Amino acid sequence: MTARKSQPKVVSLYSGAGGLDYGFEAAGFETVFANDFDHDSCETLRLTRHWPVVERSIFDVSTEELDVLADALRSQRGVHGARLVGAGFGGSVLALADAGTGSDAAHAAAERYRSRTGRTARVVMPV
Repeated sequence: MTARKSQPKVVSLYSGAGGLDYGFEAAGFETVFANDFDHDSCETLRLTRHWPVVERSIFDVSTEELDVLADALRSQRGVHGARLVGAGFGGSVLALADAGTGSDAAHAAAERYRSRTGRTARVVMPV
């Protein structure tokens, strides 16, 4: 018996009424999630497709893990704020810290994140 190949999946960001997504579907992809902040576009998707639709800015679509990381960063000395800057492709959190404190704060937050989630955060520092 031949194993059946799974259908490739796609996440739709800035979906609009779903035109590009229909093209992916015609090419054999399955849309598993759609996101847009425009109410009419989201209503069109809900009426015409079976995908889960989230109606809000992509900057407000988070995961528990990203929230843990942002909270861990905000709790570090010298950090003035941290927030989600995009949840697509794994998500990213950006923090603003005093000069000279960012690296220590980021690595301490990454360790706290690992202890809470079991996952490893990648720290990227500006040069």
